[in-house]
Amino acid sequence: MPRKKIIIPEQQLRHLYCEKKMTIRAIGELVGCCRETVVSRIKDCGLHLRKLGEWQTKYKKQDFSGDEIEKAYLLGFRMGDLSVHRPYKNSKIIVVRCHTTQQDQIRVMENLFQKYGSLVISRSWSGDKKPSFIVNCNLNKSFFFLIPSKFNQLNFRTVKRINNSAAFVAGYTDAEGNFIINQGKARFKIDSYDYFILNWIYKWAGENEIKARLRLIASKGSKGYNKGRPLRKNLWRLNINEAYSLLRFCALILPFSKHRKRIKDMLACALNIIQRKENETI
Repeated sequence: MPRKKIIIPEQQLRHLYCEKKMTIRAIGELVGCCRETVVSRIKDCGLHLRKLGEWQTKYKKQDFSGDEIEKAYLLGFRMGDLSVHRPYKNSKIIVVRCHTTQQDQIRVMENLFQKYGSLVISRSWSGDKKPSFIVNCNLNKSFFFLIPSKFNQLNFRTVKRINNSAAFVAGYTDAEGNFIINQGKARFKIDSYDYFILNWIYKWAGENEIKARLRLIASKGSKGYNKGRPLRKNLWRLNINEAYSLLRFCALILPFSKHRKRIKDMLACALNIIQRKENETI
């Protein structure tokens, strides 16, 4: 039985390829087909195929500021929620990408990268009930420190100072963290496959007199935490539930946080702890 032909409406294709300047690869990921199919549909519409690198040089890209606190935050946020790659071997630019359903996450991307390069926000056409978006930004070689192979697991020279460390944790928390009020008490958690990062944050918390807990909550292959699909790795959780520890944690990372919801939830948790202290229920 012949495979069903994938249709990409011409209006949508013109919008993504000509107006938004998305790459063929990015369009394929967005609509759920291979690169060859996108190329074929572009030709069917009579559109001009861009030459390799043409889309990269249209917009001027600014060098990274060099600020170490900003760099630390970017490293944390990248390790939590961004994909970074070179469009082709030896490319002088990198593409930073985020797939999200949250407007606050889009605002963080704009805040971080719009001043440095062209940023394109595209609606996902997956048909999900909740709208989702893909954010792409093209940056020059001064951002090569964001490429995974450049991490060296963690850039300790960047995050070793307390402010830089707090900025790194703020970036990772903006991407992955969760502040909640549960049973009348403020709580914080991060769930992640990345034990190395959570263990680093756990040790950093201890060095700053913050009582935290790090534990395995689900083993590789378990089906209870990923919409019924087996987990690809062990899933770890970092908790901070002790009131004064959570208050100190919020105080350390709040000055560097850029995510509107995280900031709102942090302030709610801090207020909860202060009120409980005044009511002598801690």
